[in-house]
Amino acid sequence: MKKILILLSFILLSSFTSFSQTDIGVWGGYSWINGIVGVEAQYGHFGIGAGYLPTKIPDGKSIPSWGGTVSIYTKNNKSLMLKDRFTTCFYGSVGVASAAYRSDTESSAMTFGMLGIKTNYNKLSLKTGIGYGGSKFGDMWTFEIGIKYIILRNN
Repeated sequence: MKKILILLSFILLSSFTSFSQTDIGVWGGYSWINGIVGVEAQYGHFGIGAGYLPTKIPDGKSIPSWGGTVSIYTKNNKSLMLKDRFTTCFYGSVGVASAAYRSDTESSAMTFGMLGIKTNYNKLSLKTGIGYGGSKFGDMWTFEIGIKYIILRNN
């Protein structure tokens, strides 16, 4: 999964010049599908992201969880990129976390759906949402909150 995250990051950065109204940023916060650290790109109304979240199974063994997400936003990047002004939109995301389900001896991937609000100000975005995930072993409610700092922007 780590190789997939590296490949996705490379694809995001290399495809940056071919899309208008693009931003690529680094994420920090809490999310099963975006991780505690990750990358996210928004192309117009659509976004893709990947991240890492450290987890443990109940016996204490550490298991990394790698996540990936696809999002749709109610506003495109051009309307979110206004300088010196807060802009807000709603979003919906679908994503997978590689180790979200954890039992005493094993972990399993879960698929999540999230709904939330994204607020932008210059190169910062605050994202908060709530979601639900499921796998063949179980299901759970979750939330996400985090800040994205935009490192590349193409208007």
